[in-house]
Amino acid sequence: MADEQDQKAKLEIEKKRSAVRRWVTYGAIGAYLILAAVVVVWLMWAGRYDLAIGVLGGVGGLAGSISGFWFGSRRSDISTAGTDTPT
Repeated sequence: MADEQDQKAKLEIEKKRSAVRRWVTYGAIGAYLILAAVVVVWLMWAGRYDLAIGVLGGVGGLAGSISGFWFGSRRSDISTAGTDTPT
């Protein structure tokens, strides 16, 4: 009974941590995208199109990194079902 309660408590803590990580990630991404947008507009206004394109390339790299982090580290129970072989 105590083990079951401990498991539930640990699960709740992990859910809260996951939510905090998610919101911190969203905040960091949002801040970076806003800053990148401001910098791109400023650079294009100043006629520095080559640098503006470089900033946009950085945004693309960030998007790829985040996608890899969120979706690459998740395990699909469906795709791994039946792969455990009993010994």
